[in-house]
Amino acid sequence: MKTMKTTSKLITILFLGLLILTSCSNNDDSTPSAALVINSISPIVGDAGTVVTINGQGFENNISDNTVTFNGFPAMLNATTQNQLQVTVPIGATTGAVSVSVAGDTEQGPVFTIDERLKFMGDYENEDYDALFSRVGLDTTLTVNSSSDVEIKLIANSTNEIEVDIRDFLEDGLNNMLGSSLINYSFDDDIIAIVDGDEFEIEEFDFTVIEGSFSAPAEFLEGEGKLEDGVIVFSFRYIIQADDPIEISAEDVELEM
Repeated sequence: MKTMKTTSKLITILFLGLLILTSCSNNDDSTPSAALVINSISPIVGDAGTVVTINGQGFENNISDNTVTFNGFPAMLNATTQNQLQVTVPIGATTGAVSVSVAGDTEQGPVFTIDERLKFMGDYENEDYDALFSRVGLDTTLTVNSSSDVEIKLIANSTNEIEVDIRDFLEDGLNNMLGSSLINYSFDDDIIAIVDGDEFEIEEFDFTVIEGSFSAPAEFLEGEGKLEDGVIVFSFRYIIQADDPIEISAEDVELEM
């Protein structure tokens, strides 16, 4: 009898232990985290401030548990799920791989290309500005009270060149200064500028100034622009080769979208 009672107690203890283990197992709703993978990023080209979507798996829902870098530069995360991250390209980022780190694991994804030219691309109009009209022995400052279109476009197969279409801007400016509407400009080539960060520079471009049957070569057109809070601050200078050469220049002309 004593043996049977001992055996019965042992069975009861084992049964209760099994119940406890089963209960603990049922209450554990956690699932193993998926392996960290980056499937794609979109877009793959942009500049600082561009919002990029990263698709993959193994991310964390809590923003602070994910770290994203663009070629080593930490990015700001905007939204996260286990399969998608939305981040903003940081200032100073350079072309290179996008990486995601979660819980000590790091996955390197596709290359994101920084294109500094994108910030300039678009259609602009100038505000009124003062231009210096210089001839031999005469310097006159004239106010240009007309607005004109300035279009900036990307140059294909280039990483640092833009086309700056300022023909209307120059024509309208000179016509406004002289009280005329007959002056036109003839360009043999597109006006190309070199981009460096938030600035671009046009280097010595020649063209022709035409008024009716009269034409005169214009030389040494040069200009530079700087992006400040979404506005391009543009300066230029060129010389019209007439009997008395005329130099026309202006500083800090504001071009706004």
